Amino acid sequence: MTKWISDKDLLFGKKIIDRSVDLPGLYPLFNQILERFVVEPVNIPKPKLKPYSSFNKLIETKYILCDGGAVSEIYLLFDAHLIETMGDFLEAYFDETNSAESIQRLTYRLIAEELYTKSNLHSALYYSYYYHATDGVTYFSTDRLKYIAPFTLVHEAFALCHELSHWCLFRCSGESRYQQITSKRTLWGNYFEELIQKRLKKCDAKGVSLLSRMRECILSDDKIVEECACDTFATIFLMENWDGLDRLSKVDIAIASFLAIQSMQLLAILNQIINQIEDSPNDIIDFSFTTTLRMLVFRQHIHSYLFTYSPDDVDSFENGLTQCKEQFDRRIQDDFFRILRQSKREILHLNFLPRINFWDSNWNEINDLVRMLLLD
Repeated sequence: MTKWISDKDLLFGKKIIDRSVDLPGLYPLFNQILERFVVEPVNIPKPKLKPYSSFNKLIETKYILCDGGAVSEIYLLFDAHLIETMGDFLEAYFDETNSAESIQRLTYRLIAEELYTKSNLHSALYYSYYYHATDGVTYFSTDRLKYIAPFTLVHEAFALCHELSHWCLFRCSGESRYQQITSKRTLWGNYFEELIQKRLKKCDAKGVSLLSRMRECILSDDKIVEECACDTFATIFLMENWDGLDRLSKVDIAIASFLAIQSMQLLAILNQIINQIEDSPNDIIDFSFTTTLRMLVFRQHIHSYLFTYSPDDVDSFENGLTQCKEQFDRRIQDDFFRILRQSKREILHLNFLPRINFWDSNWNEINDLVRMLLLD
């Protein structure tokens, strides 16, 4: 017997912003990507796209089981607010004069949204006011908006591809997943071993230690291998299928995909820090380790692809990736973490206040106020 599931059940626990999400271009994009994915025949249905918008900012796959335990339905839950937020990161990234103000305002909003999803209304209200009172809105010219728009489209496609990669490469078959994990682990384990040997020749003990930890992580952590594989699979898929779209070259698509990965990782560490606000002293250090590992794998894998299929683009990719990472750190990540470190101390103090819960008489009033401030 097939389970029947309503939107309410499917989106249970999401802090919905707008139930009537209108994304007419998303379905053709999703169908185009799904059709072009090369997958072996499997005995489970293809994912159905379910767009929504929430403060959670998550794109994920949900599997609905029959009473007998077999998969009856698969839904790809696409949170449009994630793409909006990645667009906000893009605007700060391209803002040559006001990026510090833009990222400060955006970070306050993201902290408030994350606290709101955790039902921490005192702290959410505090940072909602911060967000509302902070300057940082940038108005781009029409030409600049036209320049940024294709990057936003790549982000949207990358987010879909990345999640479909999880389904395609790893979720369909246990044997297929094992083979993919083993193949990538061997490939990237050997790559880090090469880097280690180069550092040994330079007598760089610190570099050897860091790269050895990364190699050990690749050899032992299925999750990080899967994330790296989905990063690279989605990027190469778009490079192969979208080359020339909106005048974007293979290198442009690779850089835009890398920017999407960086933004999604910042949101992930924000979620982790807010989740473990009292016992996560090394979370930013751990983030730096993970994001560097994923960047090294991304660089090596995309470099190898371009070297084989588009060798004239290799130097452009290498230079572009280095410049992109430096600009992202300077205009986004450095200020993002500075504000986050300060906010951790503030949230710890705010947590001493009595928690507001659904049974309090002023819950609805404060809840509506937070939503009004964040959606303004």
